[in-house]
Amino acid sequence: MLIKIGKIFILFFFLGSILSIFIYFLNLSSLANGLVYEFNVEKGWGVKKIAKELKKQKLIKSELLLVFISYILGSDKQFKEGRYSINGDLSTFEIYKEFLKGSSNVNIDVTIPEGYTSRRIALKLKEFSVIDDVQDFIFLINNKSFIYELGFDYDSLEGFLFPDTYKFYKGIEIKNVVRMFVDNFLSKLKSIGVVFSDYSSKELYNRVIIASIVEREYRVKSEAPIMSSVFYNRIKSGMALQSCATIEYVITEELGRSHPKRIYFSDLEIDSPYNTYINKGYPPAPISNAGIISLQAAFFPKNTQYLFFVVKDSKLGTHQFSPDYSSHLLGAKDYIKNFITKD
Repeated sequence: MLIKIGKIFILFFFLGSILSIFIYFLNLSSLANGLVYEFNVEKGWGVKKIAKELKKQKLIKSELLLVFISYILGSDKQFKEGRYSINGDLSTFEIYKEFLKGSSNVNIDVTIPEGYTSRRIALKLKEFSVIDDVQDFIFLINNKSFIYELGFDYDSLEGFLFPDTYKFYKGIEIKNVVRMFVDNFLSKLKSIGVVFSDYSSKELYNRVIIASIVEREYRVKSEAPIMSSVFYNRIKSGMALQSCATIEYVITEELGRSHPKRIYFSDLEIDSPYNTYINKGYPPAPISNAGIISLQAAFFPKNTQYLFFVVKDSKLGTHQFSPDYSSHLLGAKDYIKNFITKD
């Protein structure tokens, strides 16, 4: 009898030891790299949702362990919302304790409007004290080594800073600010059905360029994919894009002037690689950061034969689309009279 009890004890001890080792392994830091990661706990999130998001971001090894710890200690409903800075060396139990203490970071909500350039985004971030220096932001999004870290081989991240409402915190590292923009951009592309493997690096970039132009041109949602088709049709036909939005970009971003209410014929002659009236093909880079409507229009344009469009109703923001120049000329007078740039 004593021998049988002894065997059972040894078996339980053995199983308990294995379980302890397993839990110890799951509790270890998932990243163990010493870097600091930002993690946001939204209002109303329970421990299961938090654990799922932590696992998704590879900050913990096991969702179940965090949930188990929380339920065992009776603190599954005590996690506090806020923005957390999580060190990559923290174990699951240490992260658990951080959530119980609450975030010391003060959230700063910033809304970036669709069609903003990186310069205007930087000014908005500076206004809300998310960043200290506009030029530091501009330098970073044009830093080739940093861009390469994010998986791109482009000269700039202009066009990849998705306009949205963001929750930042005071003191956030500027690199993490940019990462939030780019991660959101990639997430939004996936949400509309973009399969990255379907595009070469150059093809993807050209789509983003068209999206940036459409963003500055369209006013009525249903017209965005039609405008997109016009630009692609013109490129296929060897025609210049002739987008007034690119002229606005030259005036405001290259010449540093205030936003024009009208585009004059003299503006169409400004010498710039972004001037799509005097240069054929795509401009060198995106001219704005497009929202979801323009991105969807650029990646999934309408199938049309249109080569031209002009303002039809300036109050409603509608346009007349034409497949040939003779039809287009019918609206030319209204174009000159009614054109107002998009602010």
